[in-house]
Amino acid sequence: MLINALPERNEAAISTKAVRGNDSYRLRGELVPPRRRMYPLHDCSLSASEERRFLIEERFLPGIETFGSPVPLSGHPIFDRAVQERLIAPIWQRAYRLQGDIAVSGNRGLVYLDGRLFRPSAAEKRPPHNHMIKKWTIQSRSRRPDCLELDRVLLVRHVFGHIYFHTYHDLMSKIVWADELGIDPEIPIVVDAKWARGHYGKHFVTTTLMSGRKVYFHEWDQTLRCNELYWLKPPQFHRPHLDAVANSFEEHKPDNPPGPHIVLTREKKTHDDRFCEDMNVLRAHLTDKGYFAIDPADFTIPEQKWIFSRAEHVVAENGSALTNAIFRRNPTLRIDAIIGAGAATTTFQALSSVYGFDIRSHIVESVREGKVTRIVLDRETAKRISDAA
Repeated sequence: MLINALPERNEAAISTKAVRGNDSYRLRGELVPPRRRMYPLHDCSLSASEERRFLIEERFLPGIETFGSPVPLSGHPIFDRAVQERLIAPIWQRAYRLQGDIAVSGNRGLVYLDGRLFRPSAAEKRPPHNHMIKKWTIQSRSRRPDCLELDRVLLVRHVFGHIYFHTYHDLMSKIVWADELGIDPEIPIVVDAKWARGHYGKHFVTTTLMSGRKVYFHEWDQTLRCNELYWLKPPQFHRPHLDAVANSFEEHKPDNPPGPHIVLTREKKTHDDRFCEDMNVLRAHLTDKGYFAIDPADFTIPEQKWIFSRAEHVVAENGSALTNAIFRRNPTLRIDAIIGAGAATTTFQALSSVYGFDIRSHIVESVREGKVTRIVLDRETAKRISDAA
């Protein structure tokens, strides 16, 4: 199938969508739907003043725009505005040292102090339903036999920790920041057991960041109990932290190393929620031009570091595989990201601004079919990417 046989661009289907969540309402000038109540009743959670007693550091940093490079516009006004808002948004970081009777739920990582919810653990990302918080609050007050009991703990968990980007950005950066804060390295680290046994987590425990540290796996149905807990919210897109994370991995040359021009494929299981229709057409066209088609999941993290540290042009669907760009220290990298209008995020545009990469965002039509988002690659976009190859 040739590029000329791809469908024409459907501007009408693209123009009203480009970001997910509340931004999609706000940027169209519409009212944001009322939020579901995030926390249970006041007597179930610590107040803001109580939480501040345990605060050991809090800083607000200027937005990425003040130190990052400009990001090329996509030509889609809604998406471009969302990128700009993310670049100018201030960055905050907080570190807490909780002391008392502490319980942490295994399935969500919610933290309770003396039987009351520590709210930042629920607000870190998407909050659970109110009735579930109340259920876990009651459980936190009982000592069940399936408990992991420790004295002091550095909690390294994130609700989206299973996603490749958050492994580096929100989990491993906690270790880097803990060292900067002078937290005792003898304090054991507690991680989500499911993540630690997965494809990404098993590489995490072998990095130099974990050298000499004791690690405990927190099972899904297990309650963690301790007397002292460090809870960290590291700054977003902080280049020194990301560089330290990248440096902690060894580099290994693959048996069949690709060249510097690559087009990414996605492992089949990720097609269950999102896939790019006719991406194979563009992929075949680029491989005819000398590009290498690779699936990052086929390589170990050290091998991915070797590949991406030498990459010069990457063509891919907008997704977690682009996280590997942190291994590339030279800002000459160009990224062509294909982004579905109804499933767009601005994460890698912000990351590219921090590193100075030349990222080109190609907004295309997407169609929601049940639980699956079908991204439609059109002829104009495919030609534009091909011409840049």
